Amino acid sequence: MNRRDRKILKSIEKLSERLAEDQLYQIVADELEEGFVDGVASLRANEISEGNKEKAESIYPKQRIRRLLDLRSVFALMQESESINSPEKTEPKISNEDKKFKKVNGYLVEVKDQNEEPSPSPRTTYDGPGANRRKVDGYWVDKKE
Repeated sequence: MNRRDRKILKSIEKLSERLAEDQLYQIVADELEEGFVDGVASLRANEISEGNKEKAESIYPKQRIRRLLDLRSVFALMQESESINSPEKTEPKISNEDKKFKKVNGYLVEVKDQNEEPSPSPRTTYDGPGANRRKVDGYWVDKKE
């Protein structure tokens, strides 16, 4: 499938079957005006017309459209395969409504399980995530710097 065909298929992917076919006729007419001819569709048209050039020219648009419609199903399968093979990298978002907050020493802190401790413990000399947290009234809060 070449780049031109991909562009055409993307332009019709959300259209109903009849609208897509009408759009394809317009695209093929534009291609013929530009002088573009699909080699496979041209060969099939010549084969069907048994070498009659005028007949082949009238058969060509139907063959080109048939070919694009066939590629449309292949394109849909390729997109489905890509979506299955590429897992979403977005993490689920938690809204503020799902969180509980409490005011502690003038700070608005998220209420977590009181037994939950950040890893690593803020009492270590570790300089990574969680190192700037402290426990206030049984809750872990970020230090304000």
